[in-house]
Amino acid sequence: MKTLEPESLMSHISMVFQDVYLFQDTIRNNIRFGKTDATDEEIEAAARKACCHDFIMRLPQGYDTQVGEGGVPCPVERSSAFLSHELY
Repeated sequence: MKTLEPESLMSHISMVFQDVYLFQDTIRNNIRFGKTDATDEEIEAAARKACCHDFIMRLPQGYDTQVGEGGVPCPVERSSAFLSHELY
């Protein structure tokens, strides 16, 4: 760690807080927030890494389901969706 440049090290670190916030938008766009030019394939890959692809696919419109305050059914799933956009 002493040999790493601080910028390089910080590019691999992300914080996920206890209280997460999802923007009033789709699941897809909430994940895309971490990388605005992400393709749909990259978004799905990030969701799979965060182990939330399956619950997203059970939502009414999948990745195009509108979310926001109260929009995702359970706190663990909210955290997983938030974590997906941190994986970029």
